[in-house]
This record gives sequence, structure tokens and C-alpha cells, in this order.
Amino acid sequence: MAVSLTSLMTSLKSGLQNNSGSIRNTTVALLIFGLNAVVESEDFFQCPPDNFAFYASCFIIIPALLLFLVTLFLHNGFWNFVRGCCFYKEHEKQGLRRFCCCLYPRWRCSKSLIEIIFQSSLAGFLWIFWTLLQRDYYICAVLGGTKEAKLINATAAEILQIEADYTNAGKTSQAAALLLLGGALAMTFGVLSVQRC
Repeated sequence: MAVSLTSLMTSLKSGLQNNSGSIRNTTVALLIFGLNAVVESEDFFQCPPDNFAFYASCFIIIPALLLFLVTLFLHNGFWNFVRGCCFYKEHEKQGLRRFCCCLYPRWRCSKSLIEIIFQSSLAGFLWIFWTLLQRDYYICAVLGGTKEAKLINATAAEILQIEADYTNAGKTSQAAALLLLGGALAMTFGVLSVQRC
């Protein structure tokens, strides 16, 4: 039994190291769905009548930043970069680089850092895309309060205007999500094309 458990652990460790990108992407997808479930739970997101733009922006930007950082920390290349990019074997010959070596990174490290940041930013991008597609956060950021609260003492003309405002804000949010997706795909195509030249 000990031999099979040891071989199982060895093969699991090997699989995790060989498929770190797939595991990272799966972990990020689970984080996005988990974060969405927490944010969508009742009484968690309630658009206030005052300071609504800041409140809704926090629900769009802060989870995206959190996902970016988690993905960055899960990226094995990031830790290799941190450990190895600023290391020079002959510090005494580097002059100013001896004390500020990270200000003079090697080109390969700079290129890999851009690649790492690009890959890690996809999780935050997906969160922003998802929140814009759902419309609630954007509508809160633009109009504030809830539609139901605004409809309580409204006249018939005001009701039509409020309904139109909320409908237009929802359509604008979804259009922004699709434009963001199209722009990100075009940028990804451009970066990959230049990288493979």
C-alpha cells in the first residue's frame, strides 16, 4: 500500500507540475464562479442612493484586481521571475547594478514579465466582462439606487423615463461588455502574432 501511495503522490506531483497552466486556469474559473456566487447572494450588493458610482465601481474593480493578483501568485513563471531576473552572478562587476539590479533587468526577464502579466490579467478581464454582461453593477454606477425605489412616488411620465433609463443603461452595459471582449481578442491576436514572429 505504501508503494502505491508513494507512486500516486509522485504522479500527482508530476501532473501538477506539467499541467500548471491548466490547473491555474481551472482554479481561476472556480474563483470567478465562487466570487460571483458570493456577490450575487442576497443582501450583499445593494445599490445605495448616494455614492453609488464609487460603490458599484468597487464591485467591478476590486474583485478584478483580486483575481489578477491571485492568478499572478499562482503563476509559476512569476516566482521564477522574482527569484531569477534580478540575480547576477558577478555583482562586483556590475557597478550600480550591484545595488539596484532590478532596475536593469535582463531582456528575457522583461519579456517574460509582460507575458506573465498578460496571462494573469485574463482573470480580471473575465470578471469585468461578466459584470458588464450582467448589467446590475453598471446600472448602479450610472443611475444609483434601485428602480423599485424610484418608481414608488413617480408619475406616469416619470415611470416611462425611469424604465427607459434603466433599459438604456442595461443595453449600454452589454454593449460595453461585447466591445471589451472584441478589443481583448484583437489585442490578444496582435500580441500573439508579434510574439511568434
